[in-house]
Formats: sequence, C-alpha cells, structure tokens
Amino acid sequence: SRRQVHAAVTEALAPGAEAHDAVNAFAAAEFRPGLAAGNYTKKLCGGRGSRPKAILLHTSDGAPPDAPETRAFWDLYRGPPCQYGHFVAFNLPSRLANSSCAHAWPSPYQLNRRANHNTRRAAFAGRNVSYGARDPQMMYRGAALWASSLFADQRADLVAIREPWLNASATNDIGGGNKTVHDHLTIEAMVRHRFLIDVGGLGGTSWDGLMWKMASGSVVFRVASDMQDWWHRKLQPWVHYVPVPYTRRGDLSRFRNALSRARYWALHNPQASKNMTRRAKRAALAARNASVVKACIRGILRLS
Repeated sequence: SRRQVHAAVTEALAPGAEAHDAVNAFAAAEFRPGLAAGNYTKKLCGGRGSRPKAILLHTSDGAPPDAPETRAFWDLYRGPPCQYGHFVAFNLPSRLANSSCAHAWPSPYQLNRRANHNTRRAAFAGRNVSYGARDPQMMYRGAALWASSLFADQRADLVAIREPWLNASATNDIGGGNKTVHDHLTIEAMVRHRFLIDVGGLGGTSWDGLMWKMASGSVVFRVASDMQDWWHRKLQPWVHYVPVPYTRRGDLSRFRNALSRARYWALHNPQASKNMTRRAKRAALAARNASVVKACIRGILRLS
C-alpha cells in the first residue's frame, strides 16, 4: 500500500536506521538465481546496521508515479547535494533524468533476460516480413491494470476505442483477485502489423514492451508518459517513435483523434517511417546487450 511504502522509505532514511538485505521485496523476488541480486542489494544498502546508500523502489508497489506523494518524494532527489543518499528505481520521471542522486536501474525483465529474449524474437520475426507487407492496423495487446493511475487510465481508454484501423484489447480481466488471460497474441503475430502501440504499466513504462516493439521493424506509437527506463534517455520522439498525446481519463474523442493523426502521418510518410524503424531497432538492440546492462549497473554501484 502507499502507506507501507512510504513508511518503509521513511524508516530507511531515518538517522541510525538499519539497512536490510532487501529494501524492496518485489525486486529481489523477480531476480532469478545466479544474477547476484542479493549482492547488488547489499551493495546498494550497505551492511546491516549502516545507513543505506540507496533506496531501491519499484514504483508500482506503492503510490503510482503520478500521485502527489510520489512526486514529492522524488523531489528530494533532484540534488545535489544528495543529502538523502541515492535513489534507485526501475523507472524515473524525466525531470530526474540528469539528477546526480536518482538513478534508473535495469528492470527485472532485463536482469532475468526476458527482455533480451523477446527483443531477439521480435528482431528475427521482423526480418521475415517487409515493412510494406505488414497490416496497417494499429495494434495493441496488454494487461489491464489493477491500480488507479494515469497509465491504467490510458490502457482502459485505448481498449475502449472502436475503429476499423485500430485493434486494441486487454489480455486479461482483473476481478476477485484473479487474472483471466484472453485475446493474447504472440510477438510473431504482433510483428505482422506495421503500427504497434506502447502504453506504460503501473510504473509508467512497459519494461520489455517498448524494447521488443522497437526491434521489430514496425513503427512504434508511444502514448505520452513522463517516466523513463535507464535506456530511454537516448530516445527521441519523431526519431525513434511517434509520440501520442493523452489528456485525461474518458476523453476518448481526443485520444482517438490523436491516434488517428499519428497513424495518418505514418501512412503518408512511408520513407520517414521506415527510417524511424531502422533507428529504433538499432537503439533497442544496443540496449539489450548484456555488457551495456552490466555497465549501467556498475556505474550506479560506483556512484552509490
């Protein structure tokens, strides 16, 4: 809950607080054995009885990133000086992109190599179908979100729009604590579409979703998000993806028009669109490289 997350952070930041081996249970649980997650966490936190060097927090475990209390918390880490230590999270708001106190950490999907695997699958599948031969429908598949946040609203509105040029649906229903999977498509099936939509999850990014979509050779339409993963700082709208603005929950008409205009641009600028897919693919394949991921981690550990 929000209260529990903020209580834990307050306790960890208090003078004389003990650093625990796992500041964030979710993060530790997602790391597979053999990736030295415990060692990473110890290095970030310091030894037991010492002041934590950093707080590793998964934003979707507590208040959503667009909540006022979350924004207020992040403001502590605009720095320098880093009076509260270093803050490490799987995604950060863009206003902290150049902060010397806040650092984006590779997501569990990159650490357990799911992102690497899916990105390779998408790149391989994309080689087998030319750009012009792909279905010009805009395509989206993604999980419905259990918590109220801007990004849950974006997903709910997207799947509510009904247009012949848009194929968007949720892959699960959430009710009574159960998830029912339906309307799922493989990466290979998704890649047969020319236009892929990316919408952030509870933390504001789609973790491996944006990476494999960019590697697929299809144009990626990224719905507005202020959140960034560690590798997003090098991405630019209209260079690597087409940005899609979003205003507020329930404004389907404006959201529909934004999607339609973005698709119109891609349809009527085929060469610019193909050039965009090439730049996007290069960026995604570079970010999935294990040596690049390890360099990111080593850099954070040195700073903290």
